[in-house]
Amino acid sequence: MFRKSHSYSRMHLEAWLGTLDIDAEAVADVGGRGLPVKNRVKSWKVGRYDVLDLDEYDLNQEWDINEVYDAAFCLEVFEYVYNPLQAMRNLNRILKSGGVLYASFHFIYPHHGPRGMDYLRYTRWGVDKLLEEAGFRSWERYSRPFRRPWGPTFLYLGEKMKGIDKNQGQIHEAQGYIVKALK
Repeated sequence: MFRKSHSYSRMHLEAWLGTLDIDAEAVADVGGRGLPVKNRVKSWKVGRYDVLDLDEYDLNQEWDINEVYDAAFCLEVFEYVYNPLQAMRNLNRILKSGGVLYASFHFIYPHHGPRGMDYLRYTRWGVDKLLEEAGFRSWERYSRPFRRPWGPTFLYLGEKMKGIDKNQGQIHEAQGYIVKALK
């Protein structure tokens, strides 16, 4: 599944997906038209699989789809969302009680196409707050590490940005996050 041209961030996501066993009656793949998730996981036992294309299902607007899916994937989409709380509420709304959301978020990633539609990046606290405000009851957050341990530290230091928290001894350890959240 990996191509030499994939970013390290994408390679990490694909490796993580390759550990998932999906067994569900109904699964939504939000924004998955270009790279469907069903071919990227370890095992797939799904009765109904719907790709909710972003051209037809705008995450920024309120949806009228309620508790249809046991699981939903929203991968490499949130940087294109300008109304992230509404988007996360939509994802919560389409899940049945006890449903699982798998989503990915970039923290550091260059601007990319389509031109003029790449809007946001997310800290780990931003991801957690979105999940909380949208009504998810629990989640696991996985860091998408940098290939090199020093990551963006030289950029931050060179620009005299405060990329290192001297009080807590933390540096920015992740270029993004993947979450598994329960409704």
